[in-house]
Amino acid sequence: MSINVLKYEEWKGTLLPVWYRFYSLFSTEINKRLKSPWLWVVLMLGFFLSISPGGFLSILFGLIFGMTELGDLSFQFYSLFQNGVMLFWFILFTAVSSSGMIANDLSSKAITLYFSKAIHRLDYIIGKFLVVNAVLSFLMLVPYLILILVAFLLSDASLGELLYHTWLIPAILFSQIMLMLVFSSLCMFFSSMSENRTYAAIGLFTSFIMPLIVTEILYEITENEKMYLLSPFSNLEQVMAKVYLQPLPYDFNWAYSLAFLIGMIFFCMAGVYFRLYIKEWSE
Repeated sequence: MSINVLKYEEWKGTLLPVWYRFYSLFSTEINKRLKSPWLWVVLMLGFFLSISPGGFLSILFGLIFGMTELGDLSFQFYSLFQNGVMLFWFILFTAVSSSGMIANDLSSKAITLYFSKAIHRLDYIIGKFLVVNAVLSFLMLVPYLILILVAFLLSDASLGELLYHTWLIPAILFSQIMLMLVFSSLCMFFSSMSENRTYAAIGLFTSFIMPLIVTEILYEITENEKMYLLSPFSNLEQVMAKVYLQPLPYDFNWAYSLAFLIGMIFFCMAGVYFRLYIKEWSE
């Protein structure tokens, strides 16, 4: 009769570098998203609807056929954000592409597998966050850069005028990256709070639509425009007006809106971190 004695020894192997773990997580998630037929359906449908006044295609056709000048672009870009069709498209695209980013891992228990492979919570969150923003850039950043590139290429303005309007490039980068950060942080927050991606998508829609309704009611009652600080969309509208040198839509300092948005992003990401912290210790 023999007795087997288990012996535990220190593992002397080497972990893969951090950048490789990030790359593996990033590439896997990006491939998943790009293989989703619904993502491409929503993307193509949105571009078709953007032929509406103030949409991407209407601005592009205006540039090509000479109906829109380089000097009109700051107003056009600001109006593009205010377009109701575009806002709905942004929310729908975010929900379809990324609402299951964490929820799917929670429901399938894949989150346990991730954390068992020397992937820290922070690595996981940053990797997922980068994936969401990379996907959203297809809609919220790349088309804007294409529009400004076409505008510069087709413009018959003087060299001095072209150089003057280069301020639009950092304006686009700042405003659209802020837009992506707001959408991605809210999406990840709701995705981490439920194991059902449908509930996460509903939460994302609600976080934009309900505050708009509530702030309108509060403004009618109080006649104080600072009530709009409670709405993510209204704060984005205020910041983008400042960035694109347009009249501010609300009678308060745009820096309040910027502070609100930055605070909301950090709150959402902190919520994701502590949700995964609790989940990891409960497994």
